[in-house]
Amino acid sequence: MDTAPSAIAILWVVGTTFLAVVVQSIAGFGSALVAAPLLVSALTTDVAIPVLSLIGVTQNSILWLVYRKSFNWRATARLTLASTAFIPVGILWLSGGAESFLLGLLGAILIGYALWELARLQLPELKSPGWAYVFGGIAGAMSGA
Repeated sequence: MDTAPSAIAILWVVGTTFLAVVVQSIAGFGSALVAAPLLVSALTTDVAIPVLSLIGVTQNSILWLVYRKSFNWRATARLTLASTAFIPVGILWLSGGAESFLLGLLGAILIGYALWELARLQLPELKSPGWAYVFGGIAGAMSGA
């Protein structure tokens, strides 16, 4: 039995990847929001999710190489620590049946961010390193979910 992907499926994956990277480059986030539904329409979920992960790792590795001289190791360590610690919280939320709540929360965050950007509002400068733990924890919980 031949399981090789068709040329159309390959073009769909390449086009989806390109579109996702363009969105990520313009907005600073969103490659997974664009790529996940489009990849799942051409591939099975079991294949699409690892492909999506590879896209993210590749994209972020290239960005790190380009911007490595201005990379802030301390801030990144705080974000990573908090994010990693809160991933189980998101997994527990999701396994506890809070899927609709989490989808609503994610939607509210995305709509809020879009409105914030459209209004061109500026956040006050958050100088305390503690904010890295707060936002890293939120990111970790949402990623886990």
